[in-house]
Amino acid sequence: MLIRSIAGTNIQIDVLLPPGSNPHFYQLKPSDITKMKNAKEVFWIGEGFEVYLKKVFTAHQIRNTTIEALAGVELDDEPHTHHDQNGAIHKLSEQGHQDPHLWLDPYLMLDIIPEVRSRLSKFYPESAGAFAKNSEQTTTAINLLIEDYTTQFKSESSRPVFSAHDAFRRLSDRLGFTLVDSFADSAEKKPGIGHLKRMQEKIRALEKVCFLEELGTTSFYTKSIPAETDVKRAQIDLLGQTLTGTATYPEYLAQLLSTLRECTRL
Repeated sequence: MLIRSIAGTNIQIDVLLPPGSNPHFYQLKPSDITKMKNAKEVFWIGEGFEVYLKKVFTAHQIRNTTIEALAGVELDDEPHTHHDQNGAIHKLSEQGHQDPHLWLDPYLMLDIIPEVRSRLSKFYPESAGAFAKNSEQTTTAINLLIEDYTTQFKSESSRPVFSAHDAFRRLSDRLGFTLVDSFADSAEKKPGIGHLKRMQEKIRALEKVCFLEELGTTSFYTKSIPAETDVKRAQIDLLGQTLTGTATYPEYLAQLLSTLRECTRL
């Protein structure tokens, strides 16, 4: 969506991942490979998120750029958080890994806008002016959202947040809401009984909490939340599946932050 925000309607952009698909394990169709071979450039997150793409790019000599490279981070396919034997959760920076949900960090997205604009302008010089205008508008819109929601989270009391899997740590660090812990390191992995019990203890110690899970999932973790807890649940549209095919990154971010803020309200 960030690429579309900058490109506007000046060029054709194809999104290969169908709605409801898992980006970690999506199986490319022959038509997908054909589209990528014919594309000027293929943008993807990186090996730590879309593990199936690198071999395809190498085999078919497809021009590609990772968002992780543009953002100056390095991902891998290791778990992006770690629960030690005592149940403590460690950030990836402490473990040598990185959270792959880069698009949930609006500051990183701001950082890569100039490079994306430059790359698009190289392929479509006749639209360079439009790309520059769109970049400026996108930057302004993202900054306004950051300012608005950072102010809300820091100036108003909020419910502490728990999540089904660890996808929101970047956003929490940036905007200032309290992310206590996650039930699982990733959507594909399930925690042990010991960690579930420790999570119950953490939730029980709080009067009111917000619980985040990914859109379209029925998380069995909700059954682990103590019945006496005042809990708000929110399904987060991580991949923007409910937005139109022409949605921009600021529109995606606005929807995400609105849903999150509503969940954290007391």
